[in-house]
Amino acid sequence: MTKKLPKILIGLSIAIFLLSIFHFLFFDKILAADLNFQPSYPWGEGEQPIGGLVSKFYIYALAIVGVVALGAIIYGGILYTVSSGSPSQQQEAKNWITGAIWGVVLLAGAVLLLRTINPELVKLTEPGDLIDKNITITSLTKNASTLLFIQEQGEIGSNKKFNSLEALDYLNGVASVKNPCTALLISGGSDCVQLNGIRQTTLDEIKNLSLEIGSSNVFITGATESRIHSSGQYSHENGYKVDLRLDDELTNYIEQKFQSAGYRTESNGSQSPVYINPSTGSVYTKEGNHWDISVIPKI
Repeated sequence: MTKKLPKILIGLSIAIFLLSIFHFLFFDKILAADLNFQPSYPWGEGEQPIGGLVSKFYIYALAIVGVVALGAIIYGGILYTVSSGSPSQQQEAKNWITGAIWGVVLLAGAVLLLRTINPELVKLTEPGDLIDKNITITSLTKNASTLLFIQEQGEIGSNKKFNSLEALDYLNGVASVKNPCTALLISGGSDCVQLNGIRQTTLDEIKNLSLEIGSSNVFITGATESRIHSSGQYSHENGYKVDLRLDDELTNYIEQKFQSAGYRTESNGSQSPVYINPSTGSVYTKEGNHWDISVIPKI
């Protein structure tokens, strides 16, 4: 039995290494499959989750191997000391010490390997702790190639909503804004332009237009005001539309570069010419004294 103990130490070290690999590989897959930002588990709050049990077993196993290895080295040293004149016992003592050292080296190498691959692997973090519980998901929108997770604090993704200050900063050097609303005028009105809640794609449309014709020819006269625009899913209020003042350079560019889509009949019977930006699919409608731009996301 004593001759087999060094092999047992090495086998135990290998088993712990394989157990750690199992823990990290399979719990990562569980996290990747479940996009629930307020996770609930099948066990009660007073019970120990399986992840915690595995983690604790892993840590305790490391400690046990260390203690056993130290004991084996001490025992081997004592056996070697008292077995003077007995080559067989001295060889057995050497086997004890060598096996214990190899077990510790193998265990340390396994942990070092995990740290080299990814330092996060050896932290043994609970799956639930890897999720930011401060994030609240209120809706999920799926476009052609993007999943947009909308939070109470704003949006994550390419079509996030900007507040007024963010939008003005984004438009700096890109376009002029007619009398932008202050933070106190949440709904906007006829006397100021409200940018709070405007979409990333809408601002990108304005920026690309500005790069083509120059920022001096892009003047925003309307954005997300709810009091002077009609409501709807892809409306001004929801950040998908913006109005630009008529400008010769702007009009010439739209009429020459964009595709004509005919006319739209207004409530007063007038006809408004409609153009489509071929690169983005945005709709430009000439409404009286301004261009109405609808930047509708592709579904």
